[in-house]
Amino acid sequence: MGKMKIDQAAEYLRKNFFPRWDRAHKWKIRMCGLEDIHYANGLCDKETKTISIAYFGDYGLEAFLIHEICHAVTDGYHGIRWQSRMEKAAKKRMNLAEMSWQQKS
Repeated sequence: MGKMKIDQAAEYLRKNFFPRWDRAHKWKIRMCGLEDIHYANGLCDKETKTISIAYFGDYGLEAFLIHEICHAVTDGYHGIRWQSRMEKAAKKRMNLAEMSWQQKS
């Protein structure tokens, strides 16, 4: 996966889903090996402002980045605040997909 594609996806999500996240563009998103992040698929490190992605499987890059950015904008692991933010992003993604589908019809 190319750095340009990752950067484009991050910018799209920043603009459309998380407009208050990373306004100064200090966060980095990188692809890495599973062993680099203790065999997790992804990791959000708030201290270094880095989202590391090892594998996003069938979910797709956008969905996986949404998951990790939700960690960046909430505290805790997969607690109530994180779940609420994920749900908000999922609804927005579904609405955007529906609008796109309607425009094609």
